[in-house]
Amino acid sequence: MYLTAREKQILFQLLSADQAVTVQSLAERLKVSKRTVQRDVKGLQPLLSEHGLSAESDSRGMFVEGSAEQKQSLLRQAAEIKPFEYTADERQTMIVCHLLEADEPVKLAALAHELRVTSATVSHDLDAVEETLKPYDLALIRKRGYGVEIAGKERHIRQFMSGLLADQLGVKDTITALKDKIDRDDTVPLPAASERLLGLIDRDKLAVVEKTVKDGGRALRLRLADRALVGLIVHVALAVGRLENGETIEMKDELLEELKATKEYGWAQTLAERLSPEFGIALPESEVGYITMHLRGAKVRIEKAGDTFDEAHWRLMQACRRLMEILERRLGVRFSDSEPLLQGLATHLRPAMYRMKHHMPIENPLLSQIKHNYRKLFTVLQEAMPEVFPDLEVPETEIGYLVMHFGASLRAEVCPVSALVICSSGIGSSKLLASRLAQTFPEMERIDHGAVHDLREQDLSAYDLILSTVPIQNVGRQVIEVNPFLKDGDIRQIRQALAKLRNPESTGAMGTRKQSKDSGEKAASVTGGEVLDKIHRYTDAIQAVLTGFSVTAVDGGTMEEVLYHLVKSSKQDGAVVDEARLRKKLLERQQLSGMGLPGSGCALFHSKDEAVSQVHFTVHPLKRPLTIAGMDGAAMTCKTVLLMLAPGGSSEETMQVLSRVSTLVIENERSLALFEEGNETAIRRLLEQKLMGFFKEQLNKLGVREP
Repeated sequence: MYLTAREKQILFQLLSADQAVTVQSLAERLKVSKRTVQRDVKGLQPLLSEHGLSAESDSRGMFVEGSAEQKQSLLRQAAEIKPFEYTADERQTMIVCHLLEADEPVKLAALAHELRVTSATVSHDLDAVEETLKPYDLALIRKRGYGVEIAGKERHIRQFMSGLLADQLGVKDTITALKDKIDRDDTVPLPAASERLLGLIDRDKLAVVEKTVKDGGRALRLRLADRALVGLIVHVALAVGRLENGETIEMKDELLEELKATKEYGWAQTLAERLSPEFGIALPESEVGYITMHLRGAKVRIEKAGDTFDEAHWRLMQACRRLMEILERRLGVRFSDSEPLLQGLATHLRPAMYRMKHHMPIENPLLSQIKHNYRKLFTVLQEAMPEVFPDLEVPETEIGYLVMHFGASLRAEVCPVSALVICSSGIGSSKLLASRLAQTFPEMERIDHGAVHDLREQDLSAYDLILSTVPIQNVGRQVIEVNPFLKDGDIRQIRQALAKLRNPESTGAMGTRKQSKDSGEKAASVTGGEVLDKIHRYTDAIQAVLTGFSVTAVDGGTMEEVLYHLVKSSKQDGAVVDEARLRKKLLERQQLSGMGLPGSGCALFHSKDEAVSQVHFTVHPLKRPLTIAGMDGAAMTCKTVLLMLAPGGSSEETMQVLSRVSTLVIENERSLALFEEGNETAIRRLLEQKLMGFFKEQLNKLGVREP
């Protein structure tokens, strides 16, 4: 059996994972494109099949289907395969290990010989290693005739070694690998670079340290989280090995005196006293000080009531409450009543704030997956942290752990939530919408797709929410009509529905809205003046769409040229005040993701920006069709460009009108054909008919009877 180094690494990742792994996270880890990862996984299918396994994928990512025994069997077999080459990451890890183990500079030729590559390749790898060392204040010394070595303070070298283990193996694999190493159990195979990395810690020392730390922890009645326990064991084992080689650590007197005044110093001193006779060495005060810092930066729970309820803890609880309130306002999700979330945040943040204050890095192997699955939550939390903790520089790794607390709170409130997404036949907008839903609402664990013509055959009772990109009536369930692009108004609607799921008393059967109650509440909550204002905003928006609507053919060899003509024409119509700004916005939007509507020949360019002065919707058949990216990422032929513009401060009513127009484009085969063909008379008639129907619906919701 032959595997490339990259294929072997992908295989290990998929077989070892206890949950789906995203293509994006694999691509980032291997520094290749997502397409390359998908191609390599496809190439692994025959090997997986030989072992009764298969590579599968769903909305969560990729995973291997099969029994644990089958996976372990293939892991053992793959571990014995020596690839013809290492990946760049593997080479760099092995170079670092060689340099850390050496007691003198290492020649470039020796590294090249060990890795079976040229000196030029090693030199290139050393450039990458140098960047890896910088965050730890370490330097890579390279001199002709002298060799290569890592230079820096001992405490930074140890931080780097600990961080390298966590980063390369992840916490779970580090725990498993270290336990196997202690127990001399080789049932869990690891790639060569990972094995070399674990070789930095002596097996026998590790076993003694593990027993001493655990026994000491029990005697002191300390309970450490797995991550903290592994970190402490690794820290102490590395310290013992370095001390035996004469590598001592230094600490400023004022910091040491500050640490001596803490209860954690007493615990660290007791652990040091237990370790000293085991290795025949006395741990100096500076080493005890760094064990103290590790304990203060760890999630430690003392089995003694009242220890954490001091003034500092109270202030932290207040800060956590403020953080929860900020996220509640910005996300529209109720967090402030969640006591478990409050306690979880405080428990995490107390040691985290100490780590950040003293620049003690922490690894988060799930960071890329967290950023992918909780994109909006991550961004909002990252923006809120400086408001609550202005004196702290919060790294992304810590943000990631806090996101997990908030995400867990979301799932705890409505877990699991299942949704059915309906679209009209042949367009594929339900798949696009489902992707956006998964990113915006992490509590949606199951999102299925359906078509209007199959609706009668669907068991709607199996779903908590029914979402549709087209109008659906008389199906016996509440259907939330949303735009395929998931606008802000749609998100608010869905959040309201999720809130009702969290509070069943406000609904009848699951997902079945009480019409009389809703209507009464609506009428009671909106005054006569507000109703008139809303009607005015609806009519203004509808009138602007119909008045400014036109169909104009445009010529251009590139989409950039097409947009130049469209924006210029829109300015002449009085809808645009800043051509350059709007063109830039539209081009940036196109580069961010595809604009083509899958299954059609249309592209929808839209923007809500200060560069726009009034609502504007136009259709533009292309004299020369262009190949562009669709919203599903696939290339498609664009024959017609739809341009939809709204001023930056547009009202909710205006956006609802435009949302209805964009939904209308892909409502059914007939409407899509009208927009593709660019028949101005037919499109105008359709717009008038549908927008009038939409207006009547809004009047009905507001409790206004037609004259």
